[in-house]
Amino acid sequence: MDVETATMLELKAKIRQLEEKLATMNSKLEAQASSSCENSSSSRVVRPKISQMSSEVVDSNPYSRLMALKRMGIVDNYENIRTYSVAVVGIGGVGSVTAEMLTRCGIGKLILFDYDKVELANMNRLFFQPHQSGMSKVEAAVQTLREINPDVVIEAHNYNITTVDNYDHFMDRISKGSLTDGPVNLVLSCVDNFEARMAINMACNELNQDWMESGVSENAVSGHIQLIKPGESACFACAPPLIVATGTDEKTLKREGVCAASLPTTMGLVAALLVQNSLKYLLGFGEVGFYVGYNALQDFFPKMTMKPNPGCTNSWCLKRQKEYQERLQSMPKEEVVSKVEEEITHENNDWGIEVSSELTSEQIEQSEKVNYQPDLDEANVSSGDGVSIEELMAKMKSITLGSSTVTKNLPFSTILCVCIYNMCLHALCINTTTTVLPSPSSGEIFTLGFLLFYYHTLNLFTKIGVCSFVSHTYNAEVFCCPHLLAISSFVPLACLIKF
Repeated sequence: MDVETATMLELKAKIRQLEEKLATMNSKLEAQASSSCENSSSSRVVRPKISQMSSEVVDSNPYSRLMALKRMGIVDNYENIRTYSVAVVGIGGVGSVTAEMLTRCGIGKLILFDYDKVELANMNRLFFQPHQSGMSKVEAAVQTLREINPDVVIEAHNYNITTVDNYDHFMDRISKGSLTDGPVNLVLSCVDNFEARMAINMACNELNQDWMESGVSENAVSGHIQLIKPGESACFACAPPLIVATGTDEKTLKREGVCAASLPTTMGLVAALLVQNSLKYLLGFGEVGFYVGYNALQDFFPKMTMKPNPGCTNSWCLKRQKEYQERLQSMPKEEVVSKVEEEITHENNDWGIEVSSELTSEQIEQSEKVNYQPDLDEANVSSGDGVSIEELMAKMKSITLGSSTVTKNLPFSTILCVCIYNMCLHALCINTTTTVLPSPSSGEIFTLGFLLFYYHTLNLFTKIGVCSFVSHTYNAEVFCCPHLLAISSFVPLACLIKF
C-alpha cells in the first residue's frame, strides 16, 4: 500500500467521524426543539369549545363583550353570527386580518383561499409570525385562527382560483360550502391583482352571490371597500380600472427589484372597514355602505353608491340587472299615508294643574279691536321761539330745496330750526293728520350741514377775536340763538336714527 492510498483512507475515516458527530449534534438539537415545543404548547391556554354564546359577564366568557351589543340595543340577535359562513379570498395583508377579526367576532364558518407562502418580507404586516415563514398562508392562518377561537369551523384551500380546474372548485365551494351545505352568506375579496378580482366577479355574477371587494393602493396611503350586489350595484366589470379596460397584462407592469409599498396601518384599517361592513350586512344593523374609501394623507372617507352599467361586458351582470328591474316593478308601491296629529292628553294629573287665561272673552275681543292712535295736538306744536308748524311751513316754501341758495330775508335761526325740525320729525317717524311734512331731500341735508359748519366756524372765530370777519356776517342773533345751542347737539342723533 503506497502512501497516497493510506492518506486517502485516513481522510475518509475522519470524514465518517465528522459525519457521525454532526448527526449526533443534529439529533440533540431536534430533541431540544421538540421538548421546547412541547413545553410551550403545554404552557398555552387552550379553551374548550363553547356550544352556545352567553352574555354572562365573567372573565372566562370570550363572548360577553360581543353580546353586550345586544343589551345596548345595537344588534337584536348577535348570537346568529354563528350561523353565517363567509369566504375570504386572499390571505395577505388585508385578508389575514379580516379572517382574524371575523374569528374573534365568532363567525360560524370561514373558507380561506390563497396559493402564496409566508415570507419574511410579509412581517411588516399584521397576523403572520417569523416562525411561520415557508408555510402556505392558508395553513399558517388555520393554525393561528384555531388557537384564537376553536368554535369557528375553518376550511382552507391552497390554490390559485384563476386556473380552469381551480375556478370550478372555487364556484362549488361558494355555492355549497356553508354550514348548511348551501351558498355562503358573503364572499370577501382581499386579493392584490385584477385577474383574481375578475374571476371572483364572474363567479359571483353567475351564482347571484353578494360579495365585497377591497384594495389598498400601491403607495400604501389609500384604500377602499365596495359592496357588490349583482344587478343592483355596479360589478367590478361595470367600471373596470384602465388596465383591465385596455386588456393590458398586469404582469408586464412589474419590474425586477421594485415592489409596492405596504403599511400595516392602512391594511389594518381597510380590513376593519371591510369586517365592520360585513357585520352590518350579516346582522342587519346600521347602514351598509356600497362604497367607502380612505385617504390617509387627508383623513378623508368618501362614500358613494355605484349603479350598474347597462353596457357592462359581463353577460351575467346584464342578466342580473334585468332580473332586478323586474323585481322592482313587481313590488307593490308604497302608499303615502298622511299622518294625523293627535291631541296631546295627559292621563295622569295628580296635582290637578289646569292652564287658563286671566282675561275674559270680552276683554280679549276688546283688545283685538284697539288701535293705537297718537295723542298729539299738532296745532299746539310750535318751535322754541313761538312759531307754529303752519308758519314754519309757509316760510319753508320760500326756501329753494335741493340747492345751496337760501333766502336772505329770513333770519338764520328760523331757517335752521325749520330744517332741523323737519328732519327730526321724519327721523322719529312722527306722522300728523293735519300737516304733511315732506321728506328731507339731499339739498336740505347739504344746507343743514353747511349751516352747522358755518355756525361753528363763526363761533370759533369770535372766540379767537376775529371780529372783522364776524361783522360782515349775519347779525349777532346767530351766535346767541338758543335753538342752535340745543339742536346742534341733537342733530347728529336724529341723522343717525334716519340713516
